[in-house]
This record gives sequence, structure tokens and C-alpha cells, in this order.
Amino acid sequence: NHKYRTITYFIVVILLNAFLLYNLCTKNIVGFAINADEMVYFSLSKSLFLSFNYQQHAQYNPLYPFLTSFLFYFTKTANVPDLMRFFNGIVFSSMTVPLYLICKRFFKDKAWHYIIPVIIILLPWKTVTSYIVAESYYYTFFVWSVFFYLYFMEEKNIKRAVMLGAS
Repeated sequence: NHKYRTITYFIVVILLNAFLLYNLCTKNIVGFAINADEMVYFSLSKSLFLSFNYQQHAQYNPLYPFLTSFLFYFTKTANVPDLMRFFNGIVFSSMTVPLYLICKRFFKDKAWHYIIPVIIILLPWKTVTSYIVAESYYYTFFVWSVFFYLYFMEEKNIKRAVMLGAS
């Protein structure tokens, strides 16, 4: 029963935060806010979607464009930037899961397990979700890496080592 409440909590927090981030921070952005990076990431995502070609964009890390290129399946090209920004909010908000698991290891009071992740995702760096840039993914992946490191240090075994290595 507690497990399902916790999962429900995460789903509600992630979706509510993504919805709020989109409506408060990004809904009014028309086009590209940062001409250089946003246009390059968008065109690389489109290039990966259309031809899986990475040749003309070799200076940028392909992880973000690869993860966002599938969004072109869901809507017209003109709407993809908005969808990318909303997806940024979902990925960024999913940071609550590893933050909860980290807090569970450091704080005995259960209230902090839920309060700290929500506070952290509401801090000023949430505005990176407003732009088509990779930072919202990298912040989230970093927090997952910290969790997997702590998880591995609790009990060193192959399964946990693989999870840490994959992060």
C-alpha cells in the first residue's frame, strides 16, 4: 500500500511540475529563445529523425537530440519545439525519484523524503526547461548518477556496479 502511494506521489509530482513548468515558463515562448543552441539542437534532432545523420553537427553531444528526435513522430514540425520544452519539463521533474531515494538514506524524518525533492525541482534552475538545450537532461542524469553511486556504496555487487556504470 505504501509502495503504491509513493509511486502515485511521484507520478503526480512529475506531471504537475511538468505542466506548471510548461504553463508558467515556456508556453509564451514563440520560436527559438536562444538562437544559436536551440536552433542547432532542433535541427540536429530533426536530422536524426529524418536521416539519422550526425555529420553536420559534430560539435554537439548527440544524446539530447537523439532522445528528442522521436518527438517528430507525434506532431507537425512546427509544434515540435513546444513538445521538446514540455518533454524537458517531464525529464527534469523526474529528478524527484532519485532525490527521494537519496533523502531516504540521509534523513530519518519521512517528511523530508517528500519535501526536499519538491523544493529542489522548484529552485531557479528549473528555467532550463524553457529552452531546447540539454541541461535539463544532464542535471537529471547527474542526480541519478549520485544516487547510483550511493546505492553501490551501500552494498557492492555486480548488479549495482552495472547500474552505476550505466549512469
